[in-house]
Order: sequence, then structure tokens, then C-alpha cells
Amino acid sequence: MSSPRRRRGRLLSQGTRPCRLTLPRRPAPAAPGRRSMSGNEPRSRTLLLYAVFVAVLAGLAGPGVAAPVNPTARLRIVETRTLWQSPEGGGAQRARFSPDGRWLAWYVSGGQVGLAALDNPDVITATNAPNGSSITDLVWSRQSQLGVCIRTETDAGVVRQVAILHPPAPRLVLVEDTAGAYNVAWRQDGRAIAFSTKTALFHRDLEGEVTVKLLDEQAGWRPRGAPAYEDLVFVGDRVAARAAGTMHWWLIQPGTPPVALGELRGLCPDPERDRLFAVSWQAGPVHIPRGAGIVSFDLAANPPEPSIIVPFDHSDGKIYWLPDIWDATYPTTLRLSPDGRTLSFCGVKVGELSPNTWREFCIWQVPSDGSQEPVPVEQTGNIFKRFDVGETHFIGWRYRIDSAIVLGDLTRHRAWRLPDEFDVQRANTDVLTDRLLVGAARGNDVVLIQLEEAN
Repeated sequence: MSSPRRRRGRLLSQGTRPCRLTLPRRPAPAAPGRRSMSGNEPRSRTLLLYAVFVAVLAGLAGPGVAAPVNPTARLRIVETRTLWQSPEGGGAQRARFSPDGRWLAWYVSGGQVGLAALDNPDVITATNAPNGSSITDLVWSRQSQLGVCIRTETDAGVVRQVAILHPPAPRLVLVEDTAGAYNVAWRQDGRAIAFSTKTALFHRDLEGEVTVKLLDEQAGWRPRGAPAYEDLVFVGDRVAARAAGTMHWWLIQPGTPPVALGELRGLCPDPERDRLFAVSWQAGPVHIPRGAGIVSFDLAANPPEPSIIVPFDHSDGKIYWLPDIWDATYPTTLRLSPDGRTLSFCGVKVGELSPNTWREFCIWQVPSDGSQEPVPVEQTGNIFKRFDVGETHFIGWRYRIDSAIVLGDLTRHRAWRLPDEFDVQRANTDVLTDRLLVGAARGNDVVLIQLEEAN
């Protein structure tokens, strides 16, 4: 998703907030023959101060006991099967498994949707978008219908629209009254969709064939070429969406006024119980960015007010948690168990000394009513530099302090190290975690990678 304009600086260590180190010093010119980092400070002094600062923040003041390097479980590649190769080099994107585990779909920048049946993956169905269109989005419904957004260049300008594919039928059916659609989301029953244009958010009843405008665009900056709203998700009959270029979320039900939910990192709906869980974006008295604590909205209230499930108030030295501490380009890991009793998330615990040189990045579980503190159910080691999140999995890449590629199961709450030759692209990969099967669109090809636990 498109992220808001990023703040200067970055998170220096897990469990810390971005801040600026200010030390009194006497300005001095750089030594002869040495390059200066700031015009008057030698590189060695800057690096030394930085190293000391990061070391203190990372927890070196703790007991000093070396913690095990996590995760310790490993996977190996059994087979890599090529399903499709580009005849012209490049173009395959967004590989996604259907919810029933029967299909793998992807799209090609030239305007094709590829479809492979997993019980016979050697047979590939290629469906061309109509009128020489290109594909810009691809989303499965829970009923394994495939919704795509298409883009067509005409003499009158660019035309955008939603189309639906019903496997195994190799045909895209255009959805009327969806002109201008940049993205699409499915309602849980598959009978309605939401989509955003450059100017508004819409709801489309597929059975009643009625399209309703939900909310006009918000004033202010947003990335060039972005739609009015992104990260669309249904919460029962309601639609939640983030105003592009911001972290402000809205909740709208057709025929009722919109509700402003505030600045949130990501949402986890519970449509069966009329509630909504969210990771706060900037929380606490100092406004920690990049995920801080978890709140719950009772949607039966008017307006719905957030209640704290996982704390983030550290003003008096309390322990708190930082879920999803990376920036907004990465989806949230917040998940709700099928019975609605337990939440899980990925993040770090802060407010106490760390036993090693980093704060352990974990998969945590917490009762959805907030009656107990989160407990770690899987440890994954140091924070990841790059992160990819799917419906039931995450893949994390880290390059320093125990470099590794890690696969995490957000359903069974497990994590494994992947072999170095594991080659996938972020945002173009999906995983069936119960089968340890990876589908990856890698530009030049689309592959299935079968994994298994190593002895």
C-alpha cells in the first residue's frame, strides 16, 4: 500500500522510539585529509556516539546473558516447480492462493490473469483482460471468486473497472457501475464489493446490482496517482478504509453517516461479534510511531470508542508492547482466532531490560478482552529489515546480527529459518502454511516451492 510521507529518522532499535541525540560539544573542523559527516565533526566521533547510543538502547545494560539465536527450527526446499515463464522477460506479479487451497492466481503486466489448479499445476489457464487492458489488482473472495481491477487506455483517457473471474471458467466478467476503480475488497459472503476511485469510496451490491457512494475523498496530501482510499476491508456490512496519504481510518455503513476511527496502524475485524480490533499508529503521551498497543472498538456503541487491549502508556515506566513496529508499507500481523477469544500479533516487549543485544521479536498471544498480558508463543530473534505479510503467514529478511530468512505461521504460531537459496519477492508471494507450500511470482517466472521441516 502506499505509505504516508515518512518522518525523518528511523527506529534505531527494537523497543525504542525515534529520537534525536543531542550532546553538548565544541564545534571543530574536520581533521585534514578526513571527510566530515556534518561539516564540523569527524566520522570516527559520529560513529562512536552512534554505536554507544544504539548499544544502550538495544539493551546492553541488561544482565548480559547471551540468549539463543531464534528461531532454531529450519525448513528445507523439497522441490521448486516452474508453472509459468515469461516469453519476453518479466511481468508476473501478485501470486495468491485461493482460500479453499485449490488455485494459485497471478497477473502479468501485459494484461493476463494466470490460473493454476494445484491438483494439476502443469495445466495453466491464461485469461486476457478485455480490450487490451492491464491488470492492477487481484483479490480472492472467501468463496474463491477472483476480483481484479483492470485499466484500459482509450482515446478519451484511462478507463478503470472491476472484473470477476469464477474458476475454472477462463473468462473475466466486467462489473457494471464500477468505473474508476483502483482497488477492490470482498464482503465475507461474496455478495458485495467495495472499491475506491480517485475521488470517493463506493459499495456495490452484486446481487441487487446497486452501487452507492460511501464517502468522498479527504482534503490534504496523498501520493501522486493514489486512489482516495486504500486498505479496504469489510467489517460485516460496514466498510473500513484508510484515507490515502494518511493513517486516518473511516468506517461506513451504506445509508449511515461515516465514523472517523482515528489514526491506526492496521485493522482486524470480528464481524461475527460486531467489534473491531486495531493497532494504534501514534499512541501515548509521546506519540510512538509505527505501531503501539492494541485497542478494541465496540461497533454497537454510537460512536464506537476504543478500549485498550494491549497497553502502550509508558509515561510512568510501565511495560508496553510495540506490535508491527515497521513503517506503514507493511501490513499488520494482528489476527483473531476463529472462536474470537484470542488475538495474536508480531512485535516486541518494551519497558524492561533485554537479556541480549536486541529485543526479541516474537509472535504474541493475548485474550481478546485484555484480561491478561500478552505472552510470547514463538521467538524469532532480532528485528527484520524487510517484512512480508499474508493472510496466514509472514516472511522476514534480516541482513545483520544473525542474518536469516524466516517464515512465520500466523495461524499455528510457529516460525522456521528458510534456506539461503529461498528466492521470492515481497508482496508477490503467498504461502499455504498448513502445507508449507509457497507460490511466488518472480517477474520472469511463477513457481511453486514445496518446503518441509529439516531434521
